[in-house]
Amino acid sequence: MLPKNIMVLLIFAVGLTGCDTSRMFQPPPTTEEWYIKPGVNIDGVKMALKQCGYKRDNPNLSSDYRLNEMFRVQYCMEDKGFVTRNGKTARYGCQNNARFDGNRLPICHSRGAYN
Repeated sequence: MLPKNIMVLLIFAVGLTGCDTSRMFQPPPTTEEWYIKPGVNIDGVKMALKQCGYKRDNPNLSSDYRLNEMFRVQYCMEDKGFVTRNGKTARYGCQNNARFDGNRLPICHSRGAYN
């Protein structure tokens, strides 16, 4: 049997192989850092977010409303040519995550994500 220290080291090493080491031990990106578009800097992203009606999250609003707003802004940013860092679209999020009071999210429905 392997000594305990070696076994722990092996488990840790195997676990690291699936990690994205480029952002290891860093907080997740901010909303402004989440959207990218060639040739557009962070100020351009902030301006586009403002034009899309983005506001900082308000925990006093219902989670369903906040989720609908998040997808609304993401659709707007995609319309402006931005993509998310993980490459997933608002349509993908709508089809795989979003429900609104047991029904579908209004923005996802109006954009045809459920068709």
